[in-house]
Amino acid sequence: MTTWRTLGVGLVAILTHSLALAETATAPSVNNTNIVSHHLIAEGHQLHYVVKQGTGKTPLLFIHGSPGDWQGWRFYLDSPQLTDFGDRIAADRMGFGLSEPSKIMPDVRQQAQLLANLLPQNRQSIVVGHSLGAPIAVWLALDHPELVCGVVSIAGSLSARRETARWYNTLASWRILQPFIPQDMLDSNAEMLPLSQQLTQLATTLPRLTTPIILIQGQDDALVDPETVDDMAKIIPPSLLHIIRVSGQGHFVIWKKPDVLINALRSMSCPAL
Repeated sequence: MTTWRTLGVGLVAILTHSLALAETATAPSVNNTNIVSHHLIAEGHQLHYVVKQGTGKTPLLFIHGSPGDWQGWRFYLDSPQLTDFGDRIAADRMGFGLSEPSKIMPDVRQQAQLLANLLPQNRQSIVVGHSLGAPIAVWLALDHPELVCGVVSIAGSLSARRETARWYNTLASWRILQPFIPQDMLDSNAEMLPLSQQLTQLATTLPRLTTPIILIQGQDDALVDPETVDDMAKIIPPSLLHIIRVSGQGHFVIWKKPDVLINALRSMSCPAL
């Protein structure tokens, strides 16, 4: 048992480095004023999300990675540089935060379908996804182009050949090791195992994308291969794609260089409805 315990502890350390760091690095401080919490029952699930009311017409939907929750977007919800957008919405994805904890939904397309219930029906929104949130954002644009006028991916897990399960993902699925692994790590791992196959399906669908997309990628990202954006450039229609490579930044560019995302959002325009 000691051997299994030691292996389990070592596995936790690896998983923490490889999965959790993306969502637990310190975000910029915010006031968190006037952020309102909501619960929505949709398609048999209880989805938790928060809203910061805006003064403009274009809503923003923020989708976190794995693991994580809506609070990773606090800075952007409270940023005065985004007040001229519409409502800013950030959700806890299924299985995380207050959205049915540990009842994960590994299918990213199914997650997109669920999150579509948060988008206003009378106007188009910009959808932002970080890490594993990125393929969900893209599926929203593919399946609901009438609701989405732009997508921004930050360190997006989008390339099937670069998101294959690692050896520690397989080990973490072994039942004998699971008592030694934190639950949020197990939940995250369960999302990672089928991801590559799902991204293969996404790749076959991407050529029919009609929504502009910006890919933001730190050049020193140790969790998502920086060449992911090059793979996407071979699939996404060039007229819709803009790539922003950020030198000297890794997976945490979302928090360490917030102006990169803010400027990307401000460069997008949605038709007035």
